[in-house]
Amino acid sequence: MRINCMYPEGRLSEDDRRLFQRALKETLEIFNSGRSPLVLWCRLEADHLFRAREQSGLVSVSVILPDGTDARTRTAVLQSVNNQWLALGHDDRDLMVAALNQSMFATVQRQMLARLSTCARIGFVLRTLVNLIRSRLSTGLAEYTLN
Repeated sequence: MRINCMYPEGRLSEDDRRLFQRALKETLEIFNSGRSPLVLWCRLEADHLFRAREQSGLVSVSVILPDGTDARTRTAVLQSVNNQWLALGHDDRDLMVAALNQSMFATVQRQMLARLSTCARIGFVLRTLVNLIRSRLSTGLAEYTLN
């Protein structure tokens, strides 16, 4: 299981991200055969997210589940993420949660990368890996940016 969290810069402090990540891992490992899920953080520039024609502080959490996960489990996962967000004192109107099939997510990822030239694709993948490693070493959080 993998969890992708996207947030606008300035919306969540490092402590907020740490607390939310810990809560997500502890809560969702029961849906992942007792293994701690991988959490990736994507920080977007604050002016890159809009809702209702205004800048948005919306945080998006995508939980990538194995294909064939039943509806009851999906619902429980979605509710667990929402409950952890609320437990940390956040408003659920500032959260979007999705439970995605692993194969569909992989297809979309491949299609997005395929739109880039070979050089741009290699550059993007290497830059993302360097960001993830650097962030993990300095903060303990696996974080990258799209820019």
